Amino acid sequence: MIARAKGDSARAAAAFSAARTILEQRLAVKPEDARTLAVLAQVDAGLGRKELAIQEAKHAVDLMPVSKDIYDGALVLEGLAQVYTWTNEPDRAIELLQKLVAMPGYTNYARLKLHPMWNPLRSDPRFEKIVNSLAPKDQSK
Repeated sequence: MIARAKGDSARAAAAFSAARTILEQRLAVKPEDARTLAVLAQVDAGLGRKELAIQEAKHAVDLMPVSKDIYDGALVLEGLAQVYTWTNEPDRAIELLQKLVAMPGYTNYARLKLHPMWNPLRSDPRFEKIVNSLAPKDQSK
């Protein structure tokens, strides 16, 4: 992700390819692991494999829905939002983020404000509104 954020597409592709090999090995042992599948989807999105990435991320969400596990379910749902972000599907990403910030868990102000995985959404006023809604309130008043 660092190479991607720096615009070093060759290094990012090499890192994503190496990560993909490791994730495939993990999935060979435990093929229905939602968290691993969600990360694989993010890697495939980073490699430009849009349809495969979306399919994998949706499968991860099906395996670990929020109704089954609020924390891990939200984690894989955020993975799908990131896949949508990286595959130029901002409307779908924003829609999921709006749901995620309404539930307890993983998605928070600092993560959305600072993590480079959300950079493709930074110019979207809907994303800014989500981030601003999570900003810490001034307690000195």
